[in-house]
Amino acid sequence: MIKILIHIGYNKSATTVFQKLIFPKCENINYLSTYNNIFIENLRNLILFTDQKRFNLNQKFFTDQAKLILKEDKLNVISQGFFSDIFASKATYYLTNYNNLDFNFFKRNILRLKKIFSKKNNFELKIFYTFRDPEVMIASYFRERSANLLLLDNKFFDNENLLSDSTKNNKKKFINFLIKHFDVTNFDYNLRKILGKKEVFGYFVNNNKSKFTNKKFFYNMGLKFDLDNLKKKLNVNKKKQLKNKFKFNNRSFKSNFNIFNFSIYKRMIYYFKLANFILFVKNNNKLKKKSFSEDELKILRSYYKKKMKKYFIKNKSILY
Repeated sequence: MIKILIHIGYNKSATTVFQKLIFPKCENINYLSTYNNIFIENLRNLILFTDQKRFNLNQKFFTDQAKLILKEDKLNVISQGFFSDIFASKATYYLTNYNNLDFNFFKRNILRLKKIFSKKNNFELKIFYTFRDPEVMIASYFRERSANLLLLDNKFFDNENLLSDSTKNNKKKFINFLIKHFDVTNFDYNLRKILGKKEVFGYFVNNNKSKFTNKKFFYNMGLKFDLDNLKKKLNVNKKKQLKNKFKFNNRSFKSNFNIFNFSIYKRMIYYFKLANFILFVKNNNKLKKKSFSEDELKILRSYYKKKMKKYFIKNKSILY
């Protein structure tokens, strides 16, 4: 059996630290870095950007390719946060209105991973996810994705209270979906329901457990590394401002323009909105990223805390 461990996020929960400082330095694993890796790019396209008919046609070919690249004598590790990010899915890439949102993206992604790396195909698949306090993650996510949210709806942050009952139906539905998605108990439950109870590992990045407990947890997954690297921080935006520099070159424009099966009309609307937003940001260098208010964060903290306390006591494969 070919053993494979896939790290799926969450976003804003030390994913970059694992990708740059942990996995590349782990002993006795085959880490498939994202940098200049055609195999990872093909996996991403197959999971995220392919309709069901094409997925069924290409899945066997990709599985055969995976058997040639992955190693049987080592634990193969892939780390990709896009599997758990709604803005990485095909239906929201050229997002111009709420009707494009794909609320089933996460379940579909996991089911596809399970089908590709099934025991029938001689794979032993395990999923690893990292998380922080949910209200911290969702607030950071809103700040990071401010551009996407404003492209979706230029009045997204007009209401001071994003949790207000007066919030319009489509926006409220989307916000409620994200609140549920960042509910780690719900996230973990859905993973185990699809993959099995023993095939999923969850790691709370800010846990206060001993070094021995942390080391043992990762050892059970087949990972050995210097735990001090977990204390380091990457991709931190202390000023919480929108970056005024966008990577938007001709090559990426052409590849993105052609890879998705979308109408030219919808793509042109997206790029028109994007161009206007880039100009807006460049003329407002001090534009701050927007997110939940302090009062809203207290409400979210209370909501998440009650659920997590009950759920994690019973679950030994989550280090919390």
